[in-house]
Amino acid sequence: MKTFCEYFDQHLCRSCSLLPITYTDQVSQKESILLKKLNIDQSLLLPTITSNLLGFRNKVKLAVGLKGEDITFGLVDKNFNTVDLSQCPVQNPVINEMLPLIKEFITTTKLSVYDPRTSKGELKYIIIYYNPHSNESYLRLVLRSKEAHSRLIKHLSFIQDRINHLKIISINIQPSPHPILEGEEEIVLSSQTHLNHTLYNINFKLSPQGFVQTNLEVSTSLYQQAALWIKELNGDKFLELFSGQGAFSFFAAQNVRSALGIEINQSAVDSANLSAQKLGLNHLSFKCLDASHIKEELNQFSPDIILANPPRRGLAESLDLINHSGATYFIYSSCNYETLSSDLSALSHYKIEKAQIFDMFAHTEHFETLVLLKKIVVELPDV
Repeated sequence: MKTFCEYFDQHLCRSCSLLPITYTDQVSQKESILLKKLNIDQSLLLPTITSNLLGFRNKVKLAVGLKGEDITFGLVDKNFNTVDLSQCPVQNPVINEMLPLIKEFITTTKLSVYDPRTSKGELKYIIIYYNPHSNESYLRLVLRSKEAHSRLIKHLSFIQDRINHLKIISINIQPSPHPILEGEEEIVLSSQTHLNHTLYNINFKLSPQGFVQTNLEVSTSLYQQAALWIKELNGDKFLELFSGQGAFSFFAAQNVRSALGIEINQSAVDSANLSAQKLGLNHLSFKCLDASHIKEELNQFSPDIILANPPRRGLAESLDLINHSGATYFIYSSCNYETLSSDLSALSHYKIEKAQIFDMFAHTEHFETLVLLKKIVVELPDV
């Protein structure tokens, strides 16, 4: 069966594994998986928030390779062969339009492409994010070393003059020969250091290393739904764990008296506090802490509502802290239904009130889930 993607039809890329299935069936399949994994009744599952079918990816991470003399952006297979995906139909069309100009920039700066067979060359990956609401984008170049640093600065105008919305260009240093996407050191080359990241009517400050969802439209619906639940719960104090840039806190800002975000990435914390300052939201604050070591902050802040948006591995050591917290409600946003299921089974002090799928990753087996849980009140027997 033919699909809308020539890369899939030619067996060059299988990232969108559900592509031959109708979108209605994709959603039904995901709902069935979640109901089974969470062992909940259909009545607790709200209607799925669906995605656009084309052009919905606002963030891409592409391996850089060579096919003859031509630079490719896409993936490298297990045999180190490069597959060019520069016209991928699920990527935002603006990102696809940027790629030929980025190739020219790489050639102009004499930036060598990394070869995993020989461990020689500099450029390993490119990471692009584009926000259509603010019409701003960034380009991150993942390099093996700082060898090209001065040349890249010298030629910044070459690419920024050609791509008006490209506001941030940075290099990320990743010297390891192993297929690790990025390293810890980020060097911003452009004069602008933060992207204006507009979601709905909120303008955040987004750093290049800050976490951002790949599907802008569906993620906006996710934040809006969480904010609606928080409003309905009528809580005063809101704690966001694994807060990243603080999106959940900013969307919930009008519905709580005070909010605290906990995030281990200092750059993301700085961006979130900068956003709060710019927006005049003095009741929002963010701290750089490990979410598994916040017992003191948890006791001092004493939140009514806790929300966690952990990485794929789940809550890990934070699980016990949440389970034994005084929070009446817990909201869990997860991109991995396996760890979501195991974590919720371990949260013995809470019960599921409702859940909803946000299909952030259409045509794949992955999806985002938002779950609302309420503290179980244990009634003591009369004496």
